[in-house]
Amino acid sequence: MGKAVAAAVSKAEANGGYGEWRESSSAYAMASYLPTLDAGMNKVLMKMVSAINKSSLNFKYSTLAKATGSFDAENKLGEGGFGTVYKNPTARIIHKDIKASNVLLDAKLQAKIADFGLVT
Repeated sequence: MGKAVAAAVSKAEANGGYGEWRESSSAYAMASYLPTLDAGMNKVLMKMVSAINKSSLNFKYSTLAKATGSFDAENKLGEGGFGTVYKNPTARIIHKDIKASNVLLDAKLQAKIADFGLVT
């Protein structure tokens, strides 16, 4: 198993919402950075980060589906970001570097995947 990495959400100064996830070397850091999230959303974040960190770069869709409750409608972090990458039949995108620092959150906690790099 690799090094434990926690994610924290930083407040966006412009709109008072939440900004991108940031990596942290301590699992305890997440709890201190997320005091304003409700318990359910905090639990979802922890499960997603745990699932991503336990897997290789070639992790499976089923790993994320399990961690997010099969992208439950209540889970704002699920399908908005990861579903597009895996389910869209026309967009054959493989990210290969999904980690906490490459997942951004908008003011409504909708996940956006970033840092796709350049294809050569």
